[in-house]
Amino acid sequence: MENDIKYYPLTHPQKAVWFNEKLHPDTSISNIAATLKINSSVDFMLLEKAINIIIEKNDALRLRFVEQDGVPKQYISEYTYKKIYFFDFSDKGIESLYEWDFQKTNIPFQLIDSDLYYFAL
Repeated sequence: MENDIKYYPLTHPQKAVWFNEKLHPDTSISNIAATLKINSSVDFMLLEKAINIIIEKNDALRLRFVEQDGVPKQYISEYTYKKIYFFDFSDKGIESLYEWDFQKTNIPFQLIDSDLYYFAL
């Protein structure tokens, strides 16, 4: 299957992020995070399915990076269903959510051959 993978060069903006990550390894320097508060009833199973449809239909979310002979390249990984984990902060207060959010945002992504996103409910 690996022989079927088509690799592409990084764009100039991707190269900038790549080299920034190389200069600052094991940091969250390139992480972009967002938290969304929904003030109504939510069907979390349906929301998980919707997030998976977005992952499946958007190649950009399935980009993976490799390094071949010192040259960074990218490919589009096959879609696989992702379990989206649920965390309930309703009885812990908003500050607990902010602390959890801060901690998650500061976890560096593994740049090589890994998902470059994280969703949680």
